[in-house]
Order: sequence, then structure tokens, then C-alpha cells
Amino acid sequence: MLSLQQIRMVSALGLNGSAGVAADALAVSTATLLRHMKAVEARLGLKLFGRSGSLAVPTFSGRPIVESCIAISQEIADVQKQIGGQRAASLGNHLSLKHLNVLLAVVETQNATAAGVALGISQPAISKTILQLETIAGLSLFLRNQSGLTPSSKAFILARTARRILADVDALPRLVSADPGSLSGRLIVGVSSFSQQVLVAECFQEITRHHRMVDCQSWSGNYRLLCMALRGGEIDCFVGMMRPNSTPDDFLETKLCTEEFKLITSKEHPLVHDKPTLSDLVHSRWILPPKGTPPRRFIEREFNAKGLSLPQNILRAVPFGAVNSTVARSGAIGIISASANTATTLSSELHILNVEFESVQCDVAVTLVRDPVRANPALDLFVQLLAQTVQ
Repeated sequence: MLSLQQIRMVSALGLNGSAGVAADALAVSTATLLRHMKAVEARLGLKLFGRSGSLAVPTFSGRPIVESCIAISQEIADVQKQIGGQRAASLGNHLSLKHLNVLLAVVETQNATAAGVALGISQPAISKTILQLETIAGLSLFLRNQSGLTPSSKAFILARTARRILADVDALPRLVSADPGSLSGRLIVGVSSFSQQVLVAECFQEITRHHRMVDCQSWSGNYRLLCMALRGGEIDCFVGMMRPNSTPDDFLETKLCTEEFKLITSKEHPLVHDKPTLSDLVHSRWILPPKGTPPRRFIEREFNAKGLSLPQNILRAVPFGAVNSTVARSGAIGIISASANTATTLSSELHILNVEFESVQCDVAVTLVRDPVRANPALDLFVQLLAQTVQ
């Protein structure tokens, strides 16, 4: 893995085309720059730059690495502007991967000891690294109290960028042997509640089969968290149920398909052979989705339309993707969304209850940032494949 110092040097040489100019921009000697470039090329086993007259230009095979290093350096420059601070400009010169890893661990655990355990280093080393980072940034990132370290808003901003940078740095070695014309880089897709989540994995397989240098990842989460992650650049898009008339102005939501809400229970439930009404089910045990989610709004609307109160005998809410297994084990009633394909592949332990509803349809969409900071060809290909697959 390359260090951020090495990435800065690759970026400077790629932007300036001259070792002397790049060295001046970094406030180092030309000899130091060239020594680091030699170490980078030895580590990657790849020549990054060739000569064109008096200029250093990226080689064909080195271009993906150089472009990625420039993008990482730009991420650091962008976050400098966002967090401000008396010495924010020094982030570009002094930030290290260790700073980023420690920052993420402390933001997540909000405790120096717990962060040290997570990273396998001592608590004093964690505290020292955080102080270094705050000195570099020229501002306080955490509120110290008896319970631990409470991140400031600037710490969260820096942490979001840290996740992206660490993922991009980790992907650099995979760019070394990229085939001509193939895509490379990172693709992170958020997945919310809908039945055909397996299609995301199928699209990933298709992308990596033809473009093995693309690092595909998926995140699960609720709508609010995925919106925050998309807006913060931690994910590239997310797929899930649409929320009519509530799409943020800075997002672009594109419908993929329509599914239907259905009630399921185990095959041992006494009403599986009948045609029950909601009145028949109101005293059964239920697993209700979290408040504010499309399936929860659906069942609330249906109970209200019948003049009924929501069931009181409720099991603890579980993630939407775990409803099937929980229903099968508990014999409770759960709510799923199903397409024509997924309804036929339901577990043999489960049964769809034949209940009439006023309206059962829900639309599934892919959500992207309306005006992205930079293009992501892998994301464009994913959206195209996903649209083709659901059709």
C-alpha cells in the first residue's frame, strides 16, 4: 500500500509534468521527489511516468494509478476547505493513513481505549495520534469528557472523507494490471428494503467478470442513513423502495420496478388455509417494520382504512432482510415486498396469507446524486445493468 506522502508526490508530478516544478509545489528537493517515485514504481512493479521532451507524462499502464492519486489528493484539498481551521492547509502536507485509521476508530467507538483495542495499538498512541491530527488541522475535533471522546461536526466531515480515501488507496494495487479499455476504481452501492436485493450482487458479478479492477461493495441501511452516506460521498448510489413526494432536491431517483406488499407467516399458523381479514389477524403476533418505512406506512394505512388499531402483540423489530427467517422461527406475521420472481422462491417454511388490501404496490428505485462531483463509469454501468436485469 502506498503512503499518502507517496500519493501526494505522484499527484504533483502528474499535474505538473516536471519533477522540478512538482518538487517546488511540495516544498521538497527534486532528489527527494525522484527517490520517492523510484520507491513507488518498485513497490507497484510498474513504470508510472515516461518522457515526452522535457515533460514527465504518465505511461499507458501507469495512467490509472496517476489519475487515482490526483483524485485522492483532490479529496484532501476539498476537505481542507470544508473543515477550515487555523492550519487546515497543512493537511495536504502532513496527513497520513495512520491519522485516518485512528480518526475512524475514535469516531466509531468514541473512546480512545476502545479504538486502541480495535486497531491493536495502545490507548496513549491513539491519544497522541489524535492530538497530532488536531494540530495539523488547527482545530479541536473531539470534546473530551468522562465518558470518552465526542466527535465534533468537523470530525464527522473528516471521517467521511477518510473512508473514501482509505478505500481508494486500498484499490490502487488492483489498478496495476488493468486491461486496456477496462474500468477500474471503486463502486459502493447502498441497499435498502426490497425483495430483489440479490440482483445487486448479480450486477456486481457481471461488472467484475469484464472489469476485474472495479472494487464492488454493498452497504445495508435504512433510508435516512443511506441518504447521509450518499450525500457525504461514502456510497455512489442506493437501491430500495421509493418514497413518493419526498426525494431530496439534490438526489435523482429513477424507478426500476414495482413490487407488492404481502403478509407472510409460517406454514404452521392456524389461518394459512383460510382467507383471513385484518380483523382476524389483529390479535396474532406480528413483526412490524420500523416506523416511517414504506412497509410500515402500508400496514398503518390498511389498518386505519378498516378502522382498526395496530396489533399490540409485536415482536422486536428486525431488519427487513431478516423478516423471512424470523417469521419462520417465531410463527408471527411479517410484511415483505415481493415481485413475481421472488414470490415463487419463498422458503418452503413460509406461507403468503391471502388477505385483500386496498393498495399493495410499492415502487423500487435507484437513487443517485443529481450533480456528482466526478464521473464514475462503473456506477453508470451498474445502473444500466440493474435496469436491464429487473426488466
